[in-house]
Amino acid sequence: MRRVLERAEASWRIDRSALVIPPQMVVSGREQQNISLVGDDKWLLECAIARPTKAHEACICFGRIADADERELIREYLFLSLNYDSRDNVRGRLGVLKPGSLMQVGNIIRHFLQEVREAGLRLHEIDQPWLDQWLSAKRHLAPATLVYKILCVRRLALYTPSLSFRESR
Repeated sequence: MRRVLERAEASWRIDRSALVIPPQMVVSGREQQNISLVGDDKWLLECAIARPTKAHEACICFGRIADADERELIREYLFLSLNYDSRDNVRGRLGVLKPGSLMQVGNIIRHFLQEVREAGLRLHEIDQPWLDQWLSAKRHLAPATLVYKILCVRRLALYTPSLSFRESR
């Protein structure tokens, strides 16, 4: 099986010691709980979620992802989902995600990367016909679910220049 991606450089593009949750997302009075750093294996999101409905939504554990490169790509993708401001990019105006949705978004991107691997492709080899086929295989899903999946893939394309990874050759 071909690798989907690998680190582009010896250094990280995203500061591993940066706080995961931007200060404007922290619930008032919980500033002391904003302790998770990008490089941590576990992100505690409780400081930014007013009332988590499920405990797993308030914590993301990256140790569950076996492939190191995929784990780091997901980590950076989720960090950018909270912190990337796309207002300067007219075509990429997606807004930032709320911390409570990170678990679901991470699962969508992991599943997408798995489908890319199963197709025998690398990320840079994905083209419009493949995306059309991928989308047509998802016709059975509810429209809102499809939109969510498409937005996650659009985010991946938008964030690519900021990620520490490149496609393996």
